[in-house]
Amino acid sequence: MDVSSLSQFLSTLQHQKKYSIHTITNYNRDINQFLTYAKEGLNDSFNDLTKRSCKHYLYFLDAKNYVPSTIHRKISALRSYWRFMCKKQIVSTNPWTQLILPKKPKLLPLTLDLSAIQKMLDHIPPTSPLAIRNRALLELLFSSGLRVSELATLKLKNIHITYNELKIIGKGNKERIVFFGEEAKKRIQEYLLIARPELEKKPSDTVFISKTGSPIGSRTIQRLIKTVSAELKLNLDISPHTFRHSFATELHQGGANLRTIQRLLGHESLSTTQIYTKVLPKKLLETYRKFENESDNF
Repeated sequence: MDVSSLSQFLSTLQHQKKYSIHTITNYNRDINQFLTYAKEGLNDSFNDLTKRSCKHYLYFLDAKNYVPSTIHRKISALRSYWRFMCKKQIVSTNPWTQLILPKKPKLLPLTLDLSAIQKMLDHIPPTSPLAIRNRALLELLFSSGLRVSELATLKLKNIHITYNELKIIGKGNKERIVFFGEEAKKRIQEYLLIARPELEKKPSDTVFISKTGSPIGSRTIQRLIKTVSAELKLNLDISPHTFRHSFATELHQGGANLRTIQRLLGHESLSTTQIYTKVLPKKLLETYRKFENESDNF
C-alpha cells in the first residue's frame, strides 16, 4: 500500500482544518495501525480495498476488545483519510463509509461535587514552585471549564487578571472569552508572581511551564490529576475532562442556561451541551427544551 499521501493528509488537518495536535496524533496512530494490519494481512491496494476487507478490520478491532467509542474514532479517521484520497484522485471509492458501526453507549459524564473538587485542590499545599503551579492550574481548570489542551497552551498575553478573563483559541481555531473565579485569580497571581519566575529558565509565552522552563503538556496535567486522585483513594477514573464536566454541571445547577454554558465551553452545537440535562434535576431539562428549537446558530 502506498502511504505517501498520509503526511499530506495530516498536514491538511493541521494547517487547513486547524485540528489540535492531540487529534492529529490520534489520526496518525489510528491510520498507521490499519496500515500495519493491512501490510501483514491484506494484499489490497488502496483502490482495491473492499467493504469486506474493511469489515474484517472492524472484527479485528472488536477482537482486540476496543470499546465502541474507540472503534468509532478509528474508523472515523480512516473514513476521513479515504475521503481525502478520493478528492486527490488517489482512490476512486471510500469503502469505509459502507460500514455499520457498533452503537456507542450513551454514558453520562463523570462529575464531582464541590466537596470532592475542594478535597483534591486542598491536597496540593502551595509549598514549592511546582506545587504553586499545580494548585493554580487545577483551580483554573475547574473555575473556567477549559479543555486540557486549552489550559496547556494558554498564553500569557491571553490572560487578563484584572477582569478575571481568558481569551481562548479553541477547536477549529475559534476564539472565545472565558471567565474564572476569585480563588483561581488568587492562585494564578501567586503562581505568576512567585513560582513562575523561578521555573522560567528560558523565555516562554506559555502560562504554565515545567521545572525546566518548557511549556507543560496535556499529559502532565492528566498525570497530576491521576496522582492526586490515587493518593486520596477516590477510586474514580478522574481526568481533566471530569473538571470540565463538573464546571458545567455546577453552572447549570446554579441557574445558568445551556446557551451560556455552550458559549463558555466552546461547543459548536447546543446538542453537545444537552448531556448536562441528563445529570441534573428535571426542571433544568426544560431549559434545554426552551432553547433547542431556536433557529439562531451560535
